[in-house]
Formats: sequence, structure tokens, C-alpha cells
Amino acid sequence: DLDALGAAEHENWTWKGMTCLGPSYRRCLVSLSRGGADADVVREFDSVDKRFVDGGFALPEAKSQVTWIDADSVFVSTDFGAGSLTSSGYPRIVKRWHRGTPLAAATTVFEASATDVSANVSVDRTPGYERTVLQRSIAFWNAKRFLLRGDRAVPIDVPDDAEVSFMRDTIVIELRSDWKIGAQTFAAGSLLASNADAYLAGRREMTVLFAPTKTRSLAGGAQMRDYLMLDVLDNVASRLVELKKEGASFKSREVQAPFPGTIGVAA
Repeated sequence: DLDALGAAEHENWTWKGMTCLGPSYRRCLVSLSRGGADADVVREFDSVDKRFVDGGFALPEAKSQVTWIDADSVFVSTDFGAGSLTSSGYPRIVKRWHRGTPLAAATTVFEASATDVSANVSVDRTPGYERTVLQRSIAFWNAKRFLLRGDRAVPIDVPDDAEVSFMRDTIVIELRSDWKIGAQTFAAGSLLASNADAYLAGRREMTVLFAPTKTRSLAGGAQMRDYLMLDVLDNVASRLVELKKEGASFKSREVQAPFPGTIGVAA
């Protein structure tokens, strides 16, 4: 209850979001800002006991990102002091922070340049396909991505303006500009897939999951355990396309939904 919390603490708290640790989703990192400011404070919350965790993870007011690694450690990027922010005012350093230790004891795992927009991290905990992806946001629509392997940040060779995600053994790439691989050119707006291990080893065997036309474009979508759900604009009206992952391939079908109209989809 933000009103009750704000009254008790004499603060104008507004909700900035939370991230909870699966599969139980009991422990959550809650972000609150004063009056809707860009900067926020982060506190660990117990969603069963309905209270903030005594001695739990907590960050003072800053533009921060905190991502669960496991129950007792997180990746954190925040204002660590002089030289830790980009020229845009966002964190440029990602550190690993263990429960019960001071923030000053967190160890650096990745750094962006001071001229970048920010440094970011995402953790995929899918059993058997655990991955940590690090990102240097070099501009609003451009980023350099890296896969954390041990203590090394290994570059992921994709166009800077592409969107990249992993789906178990598959890497999925959405293009914002044309991409030439050998003699083949993939058009901007295409959605591509490839075996992740083979791709990271340098092979470029791509499967086209979606290709734009003069009347059809990809407006968005969502990734689930066994499906990619695509929101396809067909003459500026939404159609839903389901791509079911079956081994190394995807089976496509259109999902019956009201047409014409505008549709959003979320996992």
C-alpha cells in the first residue's frame, strides 16, 4: 500500500516496478521513486510475509538496475561514485553483489564506456540453458551485446540496431536494417532464428521466421516457453501469428482473433 507506506515514512512514494525471483517468486526487488522521479530506491520485499526483508538487498536513491542471479546474489548497476556513470547520467558498471555484504564489496563484471548511454544485464535461468547477457547501450536504438562466460564478456556478433533474445537452444534476431550474410540479404523488419551454439561459434545458418512485405510488418510479440507470438500488422490491422517451437524448427499458424483491430500480446 503505497499510500500507507508514504504516510508512515513521510515520503511521496510512486511505483517504479519490481522483479521477483522464480520459480517461487517470493522474494522481490521493489523500486520506488520520490514523486515519480527517474531515480529510485530499491528494497527487497517478501511477498508471502508482506514486508520488506530485514537486512535484505537495498539501494539508496539512484538510477539503478538490479537483476537476480540466485537467492543470495544479484547483478547491480548504480551510482558507485566518481566515474561510475555515463555522460547520460546512467550507470556504466555492472557488479556482482552477494547477500550480507556491503555494496562496496560488490565485484565488477562489466563496464560500458563513459560515452555510452548505459550498461545493462539480463539473466536467463532456463534450466540447462542458463545465460547472462551484458549490454553496452551505445545509443537509444543501438547496443553491443556480450555473453558472460566465466569472468569473460564474449561479444555476440549481431547488428548493433537489432533486437536479440534466446529461446533455449535458439537465438532470435529482429532486424531494424538490412543485413547481408554472404550472398544473402535479410530485409529490415525480418525475424530470424539460428541454433545458438552454432551461431556463437561463427556459423550463419539462418531461418526466416517472419519477412515483411509492402503491406505486412512486425509490430511486436511475446516469447513463452514453447511459442513465439507475433503481432503482425496487415494493412495497419493486427493479426496474431503463433510460432510453435518443435525441436530446432518452428511451426506457424494464424491465431483466430477479431479483425480488423489493434491487438497486444504478452506472456
